Amino acid sequence: MKNTNNIKAATSANNTIVDGTRKVYVPKVIDGTTVDKKLNRLNPQHAAIINSALEQMEKTGFNHAYVTTALDCLKTFKQEDGGYQRDLDARKIKKNKKEFNEDRVNAILVNYRDGEFWVVDGQHTLELLIEMGYTHGFIKLMLDRSLQYEHELFYKQDDGNSKVSTWDKFIARVGGGEPNAVIIKKVCDKYGISIESRKGSAFSQAMKVYSIRKLDDIVKKGGENGLEFTIQTIMELGWHKYDYGFTENLLQVSVAYKYCEGNKVNYSKLMENLNKFDTPMDFINEAQHIYSNPASRHPENPIKQYIEAIFA
Repeated sequence: MKNTNNIKAATSANNTIVDGTRKVYVPKVIDGTTVDKKLNRLNPQHAAIINSALEQMEKTGFNHAYVTTALDCLKTFKQEDGGYQRDLDARKIKKNKKEFNEDRVNAILVNYRDGEFWVVDGQHTLELLIEMGYTHGFIKLMLDRSLQYEHELFYKQDDGNSKVSTWDKFIARVGGGEPNAVIIKKVCDKYGISIESRKGSAFSQAMKVYSIRKLDDIVKKGGENGLEFTIQTIMELGWHKYDYGFTENLLQVSVAYKYCEGNKVNYSKLMENLNKFDTPMDFINEAQHIYSNPASRHPENPIKQYIEAIFA
């Protein structure tokens, strides 16, 4: 349990934080609120670095500061505290050690929240510096940003050397409450469909979907109803029981939503055409046989063309 007496002693009543030698005015840094309210769980051992950061913020007007800190103070994210961080890539760290140049080391992005330093971006840099024998590092320090905001920062950033994968971004988007991602997870959970990363799986499997980009596209065009329509149609056809049941190809069924929304006649026409195929692969093969155009530099998806032709 934290020592609340020490915590209160570290934050004074007149909007200052005290480290035993001086006190620094706490500027407003987040949405008009004052840091002394946000830092009610300030660890007294961190008062010096927090005061240094606040002093810099006051001078620059920025809501963050660049400071040097002991690397063992930095606490990397655990899965239970958000789960958006990528696993450390040992090969990447080994490669960076061979090519190490201290003049190219980026500042580690850190959020001070709940009395702890949390690494938002730069966990590979942190691990590299520790393995190289460094005891201190340069950080870009934010104060008391929310966990949701950390998720947003993560899924909106690409770190310059390696792109954040669609899967990693999706996990962060869900955690950050991004509307489309929340809809995707909600609908897939409702129908017992597992959203998976492509890692370790070369082929689609029954009741699993790997194409997050296509799910995004469906929600952007048809919202939650469009996604439900797509999944319900595939399941009514019985294709969800097969591998390839929720591949990007099969999810093209979503193009029928604009024709079938509130139109029972069109929906009956769609199902009449698709029910003649026993498996999703039979349908895919037929569509590709009719509509594939290898001569075209930008061919349309044969599945989409097949469904569009039903309503032509």
